[in-house]
Amino acid sequence: MIYILMFTLSVIFTYCAECAARRNLKTIMVICSFIAIMFPCVLAGLRADSIGTDVSWYVTPYYNIAKQTNSLVEFINGIGIEPIYLTLVYILSKMTSDIGTVLFVLQLLVVLPTYITAFRYRKYAPMWLVMWSYYCLFYNYSLSLMRQFVACSLILFAFWYLQNKKYKKYIIWGIIASLFHSIAIFPVIILLILKKYQVLFRSSIMKILVAFTILVVMLNADSVVKWLVYSANFLPEKYYLRLDARTSEAGIGIIKTVLLVLLSFIPSIFTYKKQKKNLELNLSTFLPILGFITSLGGMVSSYLIRISYYFIYFYLITVPGLYGSLLIKSPWQKVLINGLFITWLFVFWIYIFAINNSFETLPYVFR
Repeated sequence: MIYILMFTLSVIFTYCAECAARRNLKTIMVICSFIAIMFPCVLAGLRADSIGTDVSWYVTPYYNIAKQTNSLVEFINGIGIEPIYLTLVYILSKMTSDIGTVLFVLQLLVVLPTYITAFRYRKYAPMWLVMWSYYCLFYNYSLSLMRQFVACSLILFAFWYLQNKKYKKYIIWGIIASLFHSIAIFPVIILLILKKYQVLFRSSIMKILVAFTILVVMLNADSVVKWLVYSANFLPEKYYLRLDARTSEAGIGIIKTVLLVLLSFIPSIFTYKKQKKNLELNLSTFLPILGFITSLGGMVSSYLIRISYYFIYFYLITVPGLYGSLLIKSPWQKVLINGLFITWLFVFWIYIFAINNSFETLPYVFR
C-alpha cells in the first residue's frame, strides 16, 4: 500500500537525519531531512480531488474562483473565511495551473513545522518515532482537514517558544495559526493560561478540576457557542450552525481518543514521579488528556471533536517522550517497547483509516 511505503521511507530518512545530526554532519542531515519531508508532500500533491472530504469544499472551488479573480481583496471578501489561507490559495492560483501545487504546499505547511518540532525535542523523543506517530495518527486526517492541521502544526511549533518563555514569538505564531483556522485561538489562549499557572499542575486535584470544567463547557457547548457568536460577537455564525452536525465522525472520534489514551496509559504510570518533578513534562503530558476530554464533546456535536485535535496533536511529542522516559537499560527491551509502540500505532491507522475510511482517504488515487 502506497501510504505505508511512504511512511516507512520517510521515517527511514528521518532516522538517518537524526543520526547525522548526532554526529554533527549537517549537510547529510539537511539532505536526509529534505527527502523525508518531500515524501508526504509529494504524495499529498499527486492525489486526486476525491482523496479527503474537504478538498471539494475548501480547495477546488476556491482555487477555481481565485483563477477567475483579479483582486485579492475582492477574493477574500467574497469567500469570507480565514484570510491567510485564502491569500495562499490566491497566490498559488496565479503561479500554477495545477491544483496539486496547492495540496503539496498545504501538506508542507503541516509536515515542516512538525518535523522542526521533532528536531527540537529530539533529546526528549526520537525524531523517527515522532514522525511515525504523525503518519499513523494524523497524516490521513491532514489530507482532508487541511486548514486545521496547518494550524495544529503551527501551534505545536509555537509551543516550544512558550516553554522557553519566548512569549512574543508564541503569540505571533498563534495568531498566524488562527488566521488559517479561526478556532485555533482557543487552544492558543488555553496553552498560555496553563503555562502561566503550570506550577499548580503538580496537584492532581487541579488537573481534575480543569478537566472537569472543560468537560462541562463541552457538554454545554450549544449555550457557550451561542453566547460567543450572538452576544460577544467573538465567533462567526457558522460555528453555531455547525453544532447541529451529528455524523459517524463522532463515534469514530471518541473511539480514536480512547485508543490514544490506552497508548499513553502505561508509560504515564511508570513516569508519574518524573512528571511531578519536571513541570514541562507535566504540562505537555496533560495536553493530550484535554484532547480526550474535548473529544467527548462529540456527544453533543461531531464538529466539536475537531477542537480536540489541537490538544491530541501533542501526542506527537508527549507519547514518544513518555516511552523514552521509561528506565529501560537493555537494548533488547528498548527494541521490544519500540516495536510494540510502532505496532499499536499501525493498528490504530488500520482501524481508523483502512477499516472505517475516516474522511475518505483510501484507496489512494492519483490525479
